[in-house]
Amino acid sequence: MKKLLVSIFVMVIWFGCEDSLIDPISGDDPTTIPDLYHNPVNWISFSADGNYLITTSPEDQNFWSALLVRKVPSFDTSDFQIPDTLISNGSIVVHSAIITKNFETNKKYFIVGSNGGANLYEYKTTGGAKLFTRISITGNVTQLAIYNDSLLACGSSTGIIKIWNLVSNNLIKTISAHSGEITGLAITENGKSIISSSLDNSIVIWRISDGKPLHTMYHNNSVTGISISPDEKYLVSVGLDKNINIWNPINGDWYRTIKDNDWINAVVFSPDKKTIATGGDDNIVKLWDVSTGKKYNNGEITNHTNRILALAYSIDGKYLASSAADKKLVITKMK
Repeated sequence: MKKLLVSIFVMVIWFGCEDSLIDPISGDDPTTIPDLYHNPVNWISFSADGNYLITTSPEDQNFWSALLVRKVPSFDTSDFQIPDTLISNGSIVVHSAIITKNFETNKKYFIVGSNGGANLYEYKTTGGAKLFTRISITGNVTQLAIYNDSLLACGSSTGIIKIWNLVSNNLIKTISAHSGEITGLAITENGKSIISSSLDNSIVIWRISDGKPLHTMYHNNSVTGISISPDEKYLVSVGLDKNINIWNPINGDWYRTIKDNDWINAVVFSPDKKTIATGGDDNIVKLWDVSTGKKYNNGEITNHTNRILALAYSIDGKYLASSAADKKLVITKMK
């Protein structure tokens, strides 16, 4: 009888914990940054040290693109706004951008994915930017991933991946990866594999050394984004089939599917590996518990009024940045 009571008690605690997930949001009002260039931000990326946030906005009806570097935690652009000599009216359409790990040093490098290729620049606060490398790719460079400031992967709207060695400044591999636009790229921590997703409904794990596909996974509709947990135990993918799929990033084994109620456009793992953030056409950023697949109590950010386009966690997990077609950038403080 005692054993039965203990078992019931443990079950009550277990299921009670699942149904009472701790809200990871701090409770402070999110910071809403209004649009500066009259077009939505479609890419958000924090620097590896967490001190900077870089965003890109593609061309609008006036053929204007913007690339901004913001200082964390003020998210001010006064010190690091990219000069007009780099992103000028009608010349470069930016789709993606990342900051190298050494951005805090005197040499401040950032990489811009644009129409027809990717550029590596040194940024100078006194104005101007020096172009070091140009990687030409057919189509728009919609995705970028970097490993240890040495390997750079560029994914294009035509389904091509180019992998560049930034140290030796040479092209390592060109992969005709997908039949549709590449929507996600990630390089594993050992630098040996790259994972890509595409509008062709697939996610593929590639071996960098020879460009061969190792494993392929599928959604029932276009895949719009992927993210790897920091410990590389899980890979999460989202898409227009309204599914959040969790996989093994090494062998492609499927773990779990979480069902949402609308198209999902963006996904990112939290640095503590416990939370998946997603955003979709219902204008809501949702936070999911990785271990249970359940949405956190009060785990919604509802400060946007149009579909979510991009998400990014700061490296320390203190901030979650989101952007949407409402031309707003929202910074939510996490616990």
